[in-house]
Amino acid sequence: MRLAAARLDGQTVKPGQALSYNQTLGEISGRTGYLAAPTIVDGRIRDDIGGGICRVSTLLYRAAFAAGLPIDERHSHSRLIAYLRDQPGMDAAVYAPNLDLRWHNDMPGPILIAAEVADGNALTVALWGVSDGRRISGAKPKILKHAFTTDQPDVQSATYIQPAIDVVTGRVVRDTAGKVIRSEQIMTHYEPLEKTETQ
Repeated sequence: MRLAAARLDGQTVKPGQALSYNQTLGEISGRTGYLAAPTIVDGRIRDDIGGGICRVSTLLYRAAFAAGLPIDERHSHSRLIAYLRDQPGMDAAVYAPNLDLRWHNDMPGPILIAAEVADGNALTVALWGVSDGRRISGAKPKILKHAFTTDQPDVQSATYIQPAIDVVTGRVVRDTAGKVIRSEQIMTHYEPLEKTETQ
C-alpha cells in the first residue's frame, strides 16, 4: 500500500489525458519491492504479491468519482470484505493486466494526484486542480440483498455470513449553467461472503 501510494503521489494528469492505475504503478512483483498480503484471487482470499494496492485504487476511484471525472474502466471486488463496507459499491479492484482503473481529465487544467500513508497506515488520496464550476450530486447507494448461492441449501446458514449483494450507485454531473454533463447509474455485484473468508 505504501509503495503504490508513493508511485501514485505527484502524478499529473493533463487536460484530455487518461490515467491508467496499472501503468502508473508499473510491474507488481517482489523484484519491484512489493510484498505478499491478503488479496482476492479466483474468488478466494489468500496472500499474493501486491495485496493492498486495491486500497489505493479504491480511494483514487472515490476521489475521481466525487470530482465528476469520466471513469473509463473500473471493476468491483468479488466480495464485500471489511474495508469496503464503509462505502459499498465505491471500490476499484485492480489486477494487472486484466483489471485496471482508468479515468481521464476533462477539466480545462491539469490535475495533480497526492497520495500518502501516514503513521498507523492511514491512507489519503486527493486530487488537486482548478475547478471548472461543475456540480456533482448523487443519491445514497441502494443496497439489494439476494439469497445465498450454494448447491447445498441445508448448510447455507453454517457456511455463509452474508448473501450476494447488488449496490446501485448514481451520480449526476452538471456544468455551471446546470446542463447535465453526465448522468450514471452504476451496478456493483458482490458474491456471498463465506465464514472462512476475511471479514
